[in-house]
Amino acid sequence: MIAAEVMVPCMSSVPTCRLDWAAVSAVGGWIAALITLIAVVVALSSSRAQSAAADKAVRAERSKAEYIQQREWDARTKADQRTAMQLAQAFAKELAYGRRELVATLIDWDPDLFTNTSHVILESFVAKQPFHDLVFLRSCTDRLQGFEDEDAFALLSVLTTWQFFNRDPGLSISEIQAKQEASRRDMAKARVTFGLQLLDSIEQTINRMARYYEGHPSIIATSDETLTDNARTRLADLRKRMAGKA
Repeated sequence: MIAAEVMVPCMSSVPTCRLDWAAVSAVGGWIAALITLIAVVVALSSSRAQSAAADKAVRAERSKAEYIQQREWDARTKADQRTAMQLAQAFAKELAYGRRELVATLIDWDPDLFTNTSHVILESFVAKQPFHDLVFLRSCTDRLQGFEDEDAFALLSVLTTWQFFNRDPGLSISEIQAKQEASRRDMAKARVTFGLQLLDSIEQTINRMARYYEGHPSIIATSDETLTDNARTRLADLRKRMAGKA
């Protein structure tokens, strides 16, 4: 009896070995899968590296843009502050001149003297615009960016109050003269009281403006020289008497 030949699947190259093609195929599949996995890992690593590089570039561009923007803001702030310094001195001058005019007129409108005052003073009292306009301040209301908020508010408040005060009382000279002395005195008192409040605001605002330009080598004089000693004395007396009648 001839013994049956048995071919055992194997992976060697001996004559009695019969290659196991299923195993070979499986090994090939695993190798292919491994290669694919390696390719995917490499691709993912490359993608992450590219993403990280792109993110770094974006952050760098953003940082550069923010730096440029901040530099522009700083330059604009510096320019606004320089403009404020220049404007503050001019505002203080104009307000000082307005203060001198206001003080002289309030002294003329003294309630104790208004019952028997001159025709000239009555003309100033009923004038459509008894004072000069604050032209420079009014023309610069859109250029206050370099001022502190409270200083800008003070300037605008003085301007609007001045414009309100700088108008006629709605009466003619003959109508004022027809009134009783007490009525004329009360009318003058009300207007002078309001004028003194405006004067206080002007003086406070002048002092506020000084902070912007004081110490600058180009500034020679202060705004306080616009009031004479006589005007200061008469104003102090008027203030004292008006405070006593309040």
